[in-house]
Amino acid sequence: MSINPSDPRPPYQQVADHLRRAIDRGEYGPGKRLPSVRTLAEQFSVTPVTISRAVDALRAEGLVDARQGTGLFVRPRRPVMRVASYLTAGADGSRTTWSNEVDRQGYKTTQEITEIGTVPAPADVAERLSLEPGTPAVVRRRILWVDGTPVQLSDSYYPASLAEGTELSRPGKLRGYTMGALERLGIQLGRFQDDIYLRMPTPSEAAKLQLGRGVPVLKLLRTTYSTDNQPVEVADQILAGDRYVLSYEVPAHPPAERNQGDAR
Repeated sequence: MSINPSDPRPPYQQVADHLRRAIDRGEYGPGKRLPSVRTLAEQFSVTPVTISRAVDALRAEGLVDARQGTGLFVRPRRPVMRVASYLTAGADGSRTTWSNEVDRQGYKTTQEITEIGTVPAPADVAERLSLEPGTPAVVRRRILWVDGTPVQLSDSYYPASLAEGTELSRPGKLRGYTMGALERLGIQLGRFQDDIYLRMPTPSEAAKLQLGRGVPVLKLLRTTYSTDNQPVEVADQILAGDRYVLSYEVPAHPPAERNQGDAR
């Protein structure tokens, strides 16, 4: 086994491509240890520096982990879920919950509330809540787990003038989730506005979600508006990029247009 001198790819890339194909074929399964740098260097007739560069490329893709003192290991396959509830509602306006949707795919979901309190609203949240930056807001922070793997960080913010002293500011689960709690406050929900960003995680996010090097996150900021167009909640959700498929469909024609076509 050796690199091809006539190949336009640099040697480290040839090694990385070979190892990636071996991982994809299952020659090195999830959690399995790869040969040592020295062994790989001998197999490919290259220097250890070339192997290290190849391994760095695979780590950047989130395929392998380097464990101090023990070697290189293929990252375990994480649950990959198809989730539509972030982006779509049913024809009758109903919305399924994240837990119900993921449970139907055969996964076991759990949620951990990590903090409930009043904090200064972050700038992007304050803007969406029509507040001045730093204005107090009630926050509920959670970590969502699937089959024992953390998959999402979810922070929900509410204007303190709306939420302080209510069930939104108290520990414990909310009946009907946050939507139910808002409706019990007499708020009629009108619409959602989603802003979606793809970026690399912060060190804190990577640690909490147990992300490998090179794995991005999807940041979804969802603003909930009442029927009188007042923002009442901003959900700041950080989704592990290797554990989600956001799946949704959009009708080709507005409902009124479809109905007119049916009447012709």
